[in-house]
Amino acid sequence: MPLYPSEARIVAEIYGSDAVPEMTREWDGVTAVLERGGLPKRDPLFGNRRYWPAVAARLRRRNGLASPSGGFAPDGEEDWT
Repeated sequence: MPLYPSEARIVAEIYGSDAVPEMTREWDGVTAVLERGGLPKRDPLFGNRRYWPAVAARLRRRNGLASPSGGFAPDGEEDWT
């Protein structure tokens, strides 16, 4: 996946290639909702495309698969006794 893929490529990655025609039409509405929750906006410097690693990270957080704070800092060696 390129770092700045097209919107169609993002749709294919998220929904699967078989859903591209249908979901491409709905994608603008989906992104309007997701951008309010932190989905990266399109970057004019990079062809008006979204940064894919940030898109994927946002979707992982949305689905509870990643910590929004970036994880926990080590607090020392564990004592299992």
